[in-house]
Amino acid sequence: MFFSKKILTNFLKRYFSIYSKGDWEWTLDDPFINKNNTKWMVFKEKYIPINIDRNKVWFRLKRNLNKKWYVLCIFHLGLNRFTFGSLKNGEYGFRQGRLVSSGKKRFRVVKINKGQPFILCLSNLQEDLQIKELLIYPIPAFIAWIKIKNRLKSFSKEFKINFNNKPLIWRSYNKALASTVSKFKVAKYSTWIKRVEEKYLIKNQKFDKNYSNYFSLQKFGEFDFVNNSDWVILIKENDIIPDWSYYFYHKLISEKDDCLIIFSDEDFIDSSGKRYNPNFKSEWNRELFLTNPNFGNSWVISSKIWNQAIEISKQYNKTNDFNIVLLICVYLADKYLNKKNRIYHLPIICYHSKTHYFKKFLNTPNHDYSLFLREFISRRWKNLGKINDLKINKFNTGYKPFWSVPKSSLLSIIIPTKDKLILLKKCIKSIFKNKSGIKFEILILDNKSENRNTYDYYESLKNKFSNIVNIHKYNYEFNYSRINNYAYQFTKGEVLLFLNNDVEFISQDWGLDLYTNATRPEIGCVGSKLLYPNKTIQHAGIILGIHGIAGHAHKYFRSDQKGYQNRISLCQEVSAVTGACMAIAKERFNQIGMFDDKHLKVNYNDVDLCLRAKKFGFRNLYLPEVLAIHHESATRSITKGYQSLNNEYEKMILKKRWKKFLQNDPFYSRYLTLLNEDFSLSYREISI
Repeated sequence: MFFSKKILTNFLKRYFSIYSKGDWEWTLDDPFINKNNTKWMVFKEKYIPINIDRNKVWFRLKRNLNKKWYVLCIFHLGLNRFTFGSLKNGEYGFRQGRLVSSGKKRFRVVKINKGQPFILCLSNLQEDLQIKELLIYPIPAFIAWIKIKNRLKSFSKEFKINFNNKPLIWRSYNKALASTVSKFKVAKYSTWIKRVEEKYLIKNQKFDKNYSNYFSLQKFGEFDFVNNSDWVILIKENDIIPDWSYYFYHKLISEKDDCLIIFSDEDFIDSSGKRYNPNFKSEWNRELFLTNPNFGNSWVISSKIWNQAIEISKQYNKTNDFNIVLLICVYLADKYLNKKNRIYHLPIICYHSKTHYFKKFLNTPNHDYSLFLREFISRRWKNLGKINDLKINKFNTGYKPFWSVPKSSLLSIIIPTKDKLILLKKCIKSIFKNKSGIKFEILILDNKSENRNTYDYYESLKNKFSNIVNIHKYNYEFNYSRINNYAYQFTKGEVLLFLNNDVEFISQDWGLDLYTNATRPEIGCVGSKLLYPNKTIQHAGIILGIHGIAGHAHKYFRSDQKGYQNRISLCQEVSAVTGACMAIAKERFNQIGMFDDKHLKVNYNDVDLCLRAKKFGFRNLYLPEVLAIHHESATRSITKGYQSLNNEYEKMILKKRWKKFLQNDPFYSRYLTLLNEDFSLSYREISI
């Protein structure tokens, strides 16, 4: 006899109490806060809508279960790869936390209290949730205990478990599952202080040595020459330098004999002594320093250059201007570089501020500082490039330098495509609609399009923009790297812009910003801010090590958010930028070796190119004011390309080639999570 799946499911549900997806309801309102006002909904649509403000979903069964042992099964698909699941049965029932990854069935043994509602919460969601299976079914008690004991064996190194005591086993089971979440994510800074700072950094260190001969304090507004010590520590009135700071400063100086400037991590402290809002910094990021008036307060400077800086600042009558004196110190340290870094980051909290400096940046710029910086870069800091102007950025968080444009300049825009005419039209239209600020040519690389309308559109472009748009055929199998390398020979511009056909510019002067920064003598690859169609962030620079390889900084943040330390809105050096919108000087592209079209045909070729540029001594930049919508990436299936065997091979190549960088991105703090792109704290074990 033939039974359909539906009939079989109903049979099992009736006689074996199997409750599937249709027996559950869901809500975006916290049922423990709203209680009687909670609006519960049944599964009708394919996706449950998720946004930044409402990234948790609660599920409950339509009926209460009998007091038994059960197995819960969760299976969801999509980009919610690091979802956290928690369970609750009744007001005083148990809780369980668990990492519930997408694309994998997750099973959980639960014990239900009779007559109490059973609620499941999924949190840390980043896009619309697609539930494929949500099952709960009863099991005999002896099988439940076997499953629990077997699962606990994998945690035996972390937890001391008495397998003869059932209540302790059950508590250990819940604790072990919760640890899979908390291992990489920290909710409170106070907890991080205990688990990381005190345990791995401060413990067993000796701070009783007198360092007065090494360091002298300089209070803000009272800067002067130093003759009685080798190093200067800057401090604002009422701020606190903890005892261990001097030990770690001296330790770093002893290890780095070429050191001229040290800056450290810092936080804030209130009148009761409670520490909050830590500022975990990257390694030295000169671009971020130049554009960010709130870079930080924690500085230790060699008296060798401090006295020189005071002398120079006197020439400008700016001796007591903190920002200007510090800028001169950084400039002097740069003069001593000789291809070696002389400014070091100390990844320890060595400064407690009583005044919050991440305040809203004033609409009125600091004219003294901006004029000084513009003049100083133009006259002295010539290796940065020639600067025309310095203005407040449009986010009111810092400065935006305007770099000079060569008299003869041309931007070559390379767009690989195959059909997808709607996306291509949007891309081309945005290029002409939004003022580029610079001359450009467009090279469309057609990779075996099949739609007749596509070729008709090409003809219309050639007729309308005959001197600007050029169509080139690439009649070989898809290889993103090779297509762009092939296009190189046809380009006439001094700067190349590699652009996906699903990118739509929405800002003005995008071409000018990309061109002028790419032509600066020390700059390699230049990237933009990319948004999903729903105006959340898709790309704001690339962080190495996220998800084991790389991730996009501040992914899924709202476009109007400033981000961690205002970094969404500030121009800065990053390890890599996405090839979806990447500019690079033509001579630089040829110098560092183009895209790797042999080993990285589809994925990670952009990361590889950026890291090779870095290896050659160039810096890669993220430009927040070059704004575009990246259409297709938001909707494409996670299984498309990324889960292919080819992708796994490309991952292997990247890991083998750039292992050192992938383990420790210099522009990302070691104290922040590698689990996702939200800059949350981590419990990673660190030592100095």
